Amino acid sequence: MKLKKLLSTTIAALTLATVVGCGKDNGETITVWVGGESVEYYKEVLAKYKKDNDFPLNFKVVESDAGEAANTFLQDPDNGADIFTVAHDNIAKLTVDGSHIMPLTDASLIQQVKDDNTAEFVNVITKTMQTTAGPKDYMFAAPYITQSLVLFYNKDLVTSEQAKTWEGLVEAATKAGKDTKAGAVIGEDGFNFSWSILARQLNEDGTNSSSLQLYKDKKTENCYFQGDDMIAVTKYTQDLYKETHGFMFATDWEVELRQGGVASVITGAWNYSAAKEVLGNKLGVAKLPTFTIKEDIGTIKAGTQFQSGSFYDCKAFVMKKISPHAQYLQEIVKYLTSKEVQEGSFEQCNNLPSYKNAKTEFEALSKDTVEAQLANIQYEMGTYGMPQPFGTGDDFNRLYYSAGAPTLYKALIVNKDGSLSKYEQIKSELANIENVWKTGNKIR
Repeated sequence: MKLKKLLSTTIAALTLATVVGCGKDNGETITVWVGGESVEYYKEVLAKYKKDNDFPLNFKVVESDAGEAANTFLQDPDNGADIFTVAHDNIAKLTVDGSHIMPLTDASLIQQVKDDNTAEFVNVITKTMQTTAGPKDYMFAAPYITQSLVLFYNKDLVTSEQAKTWEGLVEAATKAGKDTKAGAVIGEDGFNFSWSILARQLNEDGTNSSSLQLYKDKKTENCYFQGDDMIAVTKYTQDLYKETHGFMFATDWEVELRQGGVASVITGAWNYSAAKEVLGNKLGVAKLPTFTIKEDIGTIKAGTQFQSGSFYDCKAFVMKKISPHAQYLQEIVKYLTSKEVQEGSFEQCNNLPSYKNAKTEFEALSKDTVEAQLANIQYEMGTYGMPQPFGTGDDFNRLYYSAGAPTLYKALIVNKDGSLSKYEQIKSELANIENVWKTGNKIR
């Protein structure tokens, strides 16, 4: 049964930000942080929980940016939410020097997380902690949303067939006019660069592969970025940037898309509403484009196809360790991350469920709607990507994002003076970036 239907009569008991409900009320409140698009829905969900369980406490649902929630919480843990949403790559900062969040200890919650999520998502929310009995693995979060990069394009400029490849996008941009670029990325960070860094070779047997390693087995030294496939992708990306109608770095992607300065943008599905506002019925959505290598590069032969990649991440609920209501939190989180609540979250908020069987089990995902199409594109991108492997390594996030690697990678792609075009030159720069990922320092 759709949770949306079950919730239809629960709203009457809501205040501006607090769920009062119909159960017992002792005047105490559990605070929950979720994304702005989800506030009203989770007010309904928690009102139903309170009523159905005769729950003695109130709920307060507050808007919070999942990417910043960990930092906001750490500024004042005493007044932070009891339950809050974080991007999984922020778990490390919440568990360093002991932990500010509770590990999952309830057996039924742990089993639900294991049963309902892919092994990759379970891995990124699990951290090894030192205990008096020795090292022990703990889960610190319960996933409920997933997301990836997608392609938004202007259907007045690009056909659905052209949107499938970078070559087709360049063709469309060339036809559109002298100032139009084929595509744009909307940021210059390691996440937005994942379309090329995580690109995967499409093999003749239908599989895909990449030599890239990022903190494999949760070890800092297990990074590798010097394979011939990565060199070939980097060379292609350099040429695409140099191409008159190739790709650009957009400082204001909405303006560029509206004015025809760019035919498509690579961005997160969370920008769907903004893209829809810009293009209206002219908005097309697609998985990230493939591309074909133009010349032999090391062991990679001309004509080899690659699929643009993406980080494929989850957002998850975590629980405050010092919450005065700790005894209630795991049961609430189990409810909030149940597949029924996730299905309702997609129907009402367009939140893509992390539940691993959602694509086949949730009716809304089989409908002929743009929202369902966008959801299924992200699930498909999951086969060409990986979760950010930074969630439980205390220093992984800083090394990947903040130690200078994105700046080095952009300089390599832009290749301003043309001095980084040859195989050995590209390999040397990729080795430099790899060393930053490992140590925070350049080789030279």
